[in-house]
Amino acid sequence: MGHAEIDCPFRHPCALHRVNCDLVASLAGVTREQAVVPSRACADCQLRPPTREAPNETVIHFARRAAIKHNPDGAAALDAELRASMPGFDRMPEPAQRTVVVEADAHGYGDAMVTAWISEGSKDAPVKLIHHASGKMRDFLESWGQEVTTSRDGAVTTFRAYEIETRRERGSVPRVLTRGRHLGILTPPKRPPAPKLSDDAIEWAAQLRYSQTRGGQRPFVLLCPQTCYRSREWPASYWIDLAWRLEKAGVGTGFNLHEREERFENVPQFYFGYGWGHMMALMQASDLVVGIDSAPIHVAGSLDVKTLALLGPTTASVISHCPSVTCLSPDPARIECVGCWFNSPYRAGCDQGCMALNRLYAEDVFAK
Repeated sequence: MGHAEIDCPFRHPCALHRVNCDLVASLAGVTREQAVVPSRACADCQLRPPTREAPNETVIHFARRAAIKHNPDGAAALDAELRASMPGFDRMPEPAQRTVVVEADAHGYGDAMVTAWISEGSKDAPVKLIHHASGKMRDFLESWGQEVTTSRDGAVTTFRAYEIETRRERGSVPRVLTRGRHLGILTPPKRPPAPKLSDDAIEWAAQLRYSQTRGGQRPFVLLCPQTCYRSREWPASYWIDLAWRLEKAGVGTGFNLHEREERFENVPQFYFGYGWGHMMALMQASDLVVGIDSAPIHVAGSLDVKTLALLGPTTASVISHCPSVTCLSPDPARIECVGCWFNSPYRAGCDQGCMALNRLYAEDVFAK
């Protein structure tokens, strides 16, 4: 089987996958773009490649699904054709169900939130996603109602999806869909159920909001400046300037820090060292969360909290599955490399800080 770039809905470099897409489109009477076949389904066809005269169970499954969705008038005709050409068609089983295990420990909490949306949407689907995780990551995912296994057998990562997202799709497809397709899951992503937070965390968050809003007389904005990636940082001086601008305008602020950093101490209020339970309670108590492309915007967006994401190297596709998140990027007229994550190669200086985010000024964010 050859490997080359081909014209396929998923741009999957697999000749058999192209054949399957064409075959499904032909059977269902739909376009190739409507003949959605997950790349992993090709594995079901390796031993007995399907043909127009002898489609197998996998191809029939996706052809019927495509016909029902995009060609309802032709769905009955498809079934009639299959009954005529395939004795015992009515007794043909659906493709075998299977479970995909994603290695959550290999990724960060932001990635875990993305795969939690995929997993939630797959719970009643033929291909089901669950997570392998341990320690704090396990606790985090289970708090979101996710199924977690202790077995790593067959666990996969989503690192390959980064290449598809950045080099092939160039950020044109929402990250949650790219990841789902990579894992062979085509069911729509779904918001996982919000964690049940402890009374202690809720009370702590309520008291902090009360103290920072002068007894509830003004709004409260939670600022989340930290990230593991220096290339996604918004400058610390901008964060501090934004906080004092907000305070001057009558808006209470607080800095949510994973760990204490001296550069973020010259601010009206900061918190550090608390677990996700307390941070999620504080997010829910906030009128707005402001962050960068890091875990807090994914968590706040999944909680359906109003959030402003400051993006430089990445674009809105990384968080577009969360409707409560608004994205703000610098004006491309200021520098041409906005969204460079999807348009590599990068500048040599990017590892020391994003030059695009350097041009997203505190006054821009304050105005937004």
